[in-house]
Amino acid sequence: MKPLTEAQTRYIEIIEAFWEEHGIGPTQKELGKLVDRGPSTVQYMLGRLEGKGFLLSNGSKSRNIKTTRMKVHIIIGPWPSGQ
Repeated sequence: MKPLTEAQTRYIEIIEAFWEEHGIGPTQKELGKLVDRGPSTVQYMLGRLEGKGFLLSNGSKSRNIKTTRMKVHIIIGPWPSGQ
């Protein structure tokens, strides 16, 4: 993966913090408000981050922006005690 610029790192950190706080990804409009940028700038930056391999996005779903650094939490039922 290519290194991130300071601005790109900021986008990644904001997306991850939004997921942590809300349990869902931000819309592009919400992300624009958080970074104080317009829709075209946000869309451009998301495209750059996806191209560099730092974002996973499904363009058809508005809250599906995820970073490739995000941790996946898997909850498994009762663990057998070895009996």
